[in-house]
Amino acid sequence: MMEQAKTDLETNMRDHVAGLAKGVAGMVPVVGPIVAEVVNNIIPNQRIDRISRFVVILEEKVKEINREIIEMKIRDEYFIDLLEDGFILASRAITDQRKEYIATIIKNSITEEALSHLEEKKILSIFSELNDAEIIILQSHALTGEEQRLYFSHHKEIIQGKLVDLGSSDMEINKDAIHGSFTQNLVALNLLAPQYVRPRRNELPEFDEKTGMMKARGYRVTILGNLLLSYLDLKTSF
Repeated sequence: MMEQAKTDLETNMRDHVAGLAKGVAGMVPVVGPIVAEVVNNIIPNQRIDRISRFVVILEEKVKEINREIIEMKIRDEYFIDLLEDGFILASRAITDQRKEYIATIIKNSITEEALSHLEEKKILSIFSELNDAEIIILQSHALTGEEQRLYFSHHKEIIQGKLVDLGSSDMEINKDAIHGSFTQNLVALNLLAPQYVRPRRNELPEFDEKTGMMKARGYRVTILGNLLLSYLDLKTSF
């Protein structure tokens, strides 16, 4: 049933794009054919596939919400603006997991009333600056105890990365540098905050050889980080 709905949606979207291109060509006969050619070429089939898959996922997530609430939101220009942002992100999302995240943010923007339109757009914008590995790392810092241990064992390669030493190859060192940038990005976006050990009297603080900065003993999820996790329906540290 869901697969048939996805196929029908893809067909309708392709027909709509083709019709739009023909309409433009008819209204402006000089440049119209050129515009039509561009439109047909810059919207590859894979992007239509991604958007149609996103719509099916979104349908599943909102089907339990009161229909009157959804219809009211659809008439809200601010919600439409947020939904348009979601479609743009979905057209670039390769994995279903990422489409799930985007659909979840849109779903929660329907049911949650605490944030304003600009604040919800900010949540979606921050999400767009994260890759899937960074979301996994952020989630790992929100968990504790046995739950954290199990999560770590399941995502060990993503969370810990591959340890390097003096005998590591250039490729391994380069990959380690990229992995380190994941946590740095989470800190830069104010989703994680480093925690430091206070040096003892007459002792210098320990510095990280890789960054040259004071070495953090760990990281905690910030208020903003927890807010993003909640909009993704992931567990927060609260």
